[in-house]
Amino acid sequence: MFHCPLYTTFLGHDGEINPTLMKSSIQDLLRDHKVNLVVSGHDHAYLRTRPVHHDKVDATGQSPMFWTLGAGGNREQHTRGYIHPDQPEEWVAKRDNDEYGFGHFFAKNATHAHLRWVRDGTSSSKVVVRDSVWIENYYYQ
Repeated sequence: MFHCPLYTTFLGHDGEINPTLMKSSIQDLLRDHKVNLVVSGHDHAYLRTRPVHHDKVDATGQSPMFWTLGAGGNREQHTRGYIHPDQPEEWVAKRDNDEYGFGHFFAKNATHAHLRWVRDGTSSSKVVVRDSVWIENYYYQ
């Protein structure tokens, strides 16, 4: 878990020195130690990546997924926009900087977890899920 995301698709905090240096130095460590999921905030938006390693989608699924949960809302509002507004980066599975919401992590067992991003601010009692994915821990034995 980090405050600043190592991957971002949003304007505002892109190119910051701390996450840039951390990203280049820690990605191999995360993969070597079989990390499945990295959670962060900082960007006032929502992002879930595909498994990614050094800016490339890892089709084997042996690299971590990055989950940014910064869309809870505050006086600064959402991020300023997308780095690439017309087409997200290949490693982006889901992104949103228009709605407020929160993350829900459910560990079903040692090998499976369910991630959900739930819209906030609705006046109804109905839960509005904006993103939902199961992840599998391939490394558990």
